[in-house]
Amino acid sequence: MERVGIETAIPREGEVLVVRLPPGRVAREAIVLRDEHGAVRAYENVCQHVPIPLDAGGGAFFDDDAQLVCATHGAVYRRSDGECVSGPCMGRRLAALPFVIEGERVRITIDR
Repeated sequence: MERVGIETAIPREGEVLVVRLPPGRVAREAIVLRDEHGAVRAYENVCQHVPIPLDAGGGAFFDDDAQLVCATHGAVYRRSDGECVSGPCMGRRLAALPFVIEGERVRITIDR
C-alpha cells in the first residue's frame, strides 16, 4: 500500500481547513483545526452518525459556542479528541489522522 502526504497551513484559532484526500477512501476530505487548548488536530470530515461531511459542504463547522457540530443532525464533537458528546452518535469518535507539523505546515500522512 502506498503512503501519501497531504500538506496544508496551520489553522488559526477558530479556523477549520478542509483538505482533499486521495480517491478510494470513504472520507473524501480531512479537517484540520485547533482544539479547545490550541493544539492542532486532524480528523476525517465524516460524521459518525451518517457518513456525510460534518459541514454538509457548506463550510460551517462550529456552533455559537465554538463546538464542532454536524450540520445535518446536530451531533456535537469535542475538538480535543473527536468524541461525540451530544447527539445521535454519542460516544463514537471522529477518525483522527496522523500528522506532523513541519515549520508553518501540517503534513497528514495516510495510506492511499
